[in-house]
Amino acid sequence: MDPIHDVDEYVLEQRGRLKKPKSAIWLLGYLGSLRRPTGQMRVDLGQPVVLSKAPEPSDRMPLARVAFQIAIEANRTTPLTVSGLTYLSLLGSAQPGVT
Repeated sequence: MDPIHDVDEYVLEQRGRLKKPKSAIWLLGYLGSLRRPTGQMRVDLGQPVVLSKAPEPSDRMPLARVAFQIAIEANRTTPLTVSGLTYLSLLGSAQPGVT
């Protein structure tokens, strides 16, 4: 899992420690800490969805097929992770308006 810089400080604040004021010295230290690598990033764009002819806006069936094909390609390029499954389950179980 990729580290997030402020998590440790946030946890301590939630446990009751007073929030430290930010300053120019803090900002310089924070910017300096960003020089260290914190993880990896992977980009996969998938296969392009090529249309020989654009469907008419009033013709709903071809538009639905194009949207479905785009969704399939988006799902192919999305990695399955523990965090992703957790977010999906939380979003799916939340009451409307909570998310």
